[in-house]
Amino acid sequence: MGFDPAIYNEELEKGIVPNRDFEVFLYKNIITEEQNKIVYREVEKIKDNFITQDFVGHRAWTFHNEELAKYLTAWMSNVMGERMVLSELSFARYSNEYGYQPKLFPHFDTHSKDGQRITLDIQLNATTPWAVVVEGESFNLENNDGLVFSGTQQIHWREKKTLSDKDKVDMLFVHFAYADHRPWSKDQKLILEYWSHRFREKIGIERQPVPVETK
Repeated sequence: MGFDPAIYNEELEKGIVPNRDFEVFLYKNIITEEQNKIVYREVEKIKDNFITQDFVGHRAWTFHNEELAKYLTAWMSNVMGERMVLSELSFARYSNEYGYQPKLFPHFDTHSKDGQRITLDIQLNATTPWAVVVEGESFNLENNDGLVFSGTQQIHWREKKTLSDKDKVDMLFVHFAYADHRPWSKDQKLILEYWSHRFREKIGIERQPVPVETK
């Protein structure tokens, strides 16, 4: 099935994606202050090993800490009521200092090899409120709060906002796969690409990088 996402497509408009109706949860103080510090210590060890993602205006560091991984995996498995497998753990900082405007456009996670995934976004530190939006519903996080949703099955983004040169938003992104591996549905990618485009049109946040002048 080919399509132009700029053109209305009834089949994709009504297409069904498994787990797109996943109930999103916001949890308070999912990690302790000490666990928060563990993340920063781990990132400091690999501070030069980052990826700058210009299209969202952040730098990301992938790392592993056994203690934190065990805690988060047990926590998520308990919340989901079934065994979950940690597939990715990364730290990201949104900041103008990296030369591009921090933003997050409507999208879905494209890691199809893991099948359906559950995402845990934890806010570590932020100088300004910046809501995460999942399928049109906004969630405001405070430090150490976590948001649980299905990153591969649900379209998500950040509210449209301009961060100042002094602002920073630090996040811990934790992705889990189901232990019994749940594959993507046949037309899932096309349906979610279609709806991502629709949301981007409505919200006015595009995928292209936006350079900023740093002082």
